[in-house]
Amino acid sequence: MKFSAFLLLVFCTAALAQEVRVRPTMAYSATITDPALIRQVLQQQSIPAEGRTDSVEIIDAMANGFGENDQVVLYPSKQVFSLMTVEEPLKTIMQNWNYNLAQRTTPYTKSSELIQQAHSEKSPFAGLLSFIVRGLETYYGGSVIEGTFRRDQNSSYIALWNFSPDSFKYQEMKSGGLSDTLHYYDLLQIVKQDTTILADSTLYDVIYVYKTYHDTVYVPVDTLGAATRNLH
Repeated sequence: MKFSAFLLLVFCTAALAQEVRVRPTMAYSATITDPALIRQVLQQQSIPAEGRTDSVEIIDAMANGFGENDQVVLYPSKQVFSLMTVEEPLKTIMQNWNYNLAQRTTPYTKSSELIQQAHSEKSPFAGLLSFIVRGLETYYGGSVIEGTFRRDQNSSYIALWNFSPDSFKYQEMKSGGLSDTLHYYDLLQIVKQDTTILADSTLYDVIYVYKTYHDTVYVPVDTLGAATRNLH
């Protein structure tokens, strides 16, 4: 019986694990450090803060803008409360908190098409998205993947989830499209055959001309005159 109970426990645990999907959720938050505004939030919400409160973090838990039902975290105590009815003037103040957000959504397409869109629209965000898609085309063979990244003056960070681990592979990235001309300047060998100009690269190469050189020969007037007389 003891052995059977153990098997049953493992089966139940596995079944419960399959029904629970764990994944990160991105939420926007606003951090208040102004003492006057901190007091206003605590007093209006009747929050019983323990000890000192250096800052207040309000998390937009419902993803509908800052307001009622959001989460309030006090620091350094890390007490957590929920916002109740938000009244004026705090309501207007919170509604004016804007996200510093830049995003772009496009249909499922190749990186070469995305880079063409970036060039035609002069959009840096479309260009960045094209580089990300190109990296996925090179190193990931699956069709679904989610993630987030962060870069600051100290480090670069990336986290991925909802992907197929077996679909990752490393291979040398091949040059193609316009993606390598955004930061690097190719040296092209131009060969002229009749009236056709051939380049050593394929699609969408860009030639940057930085200097032009002109060879000028100066002929003294007396020399030119002597040469003219000799022709006659």
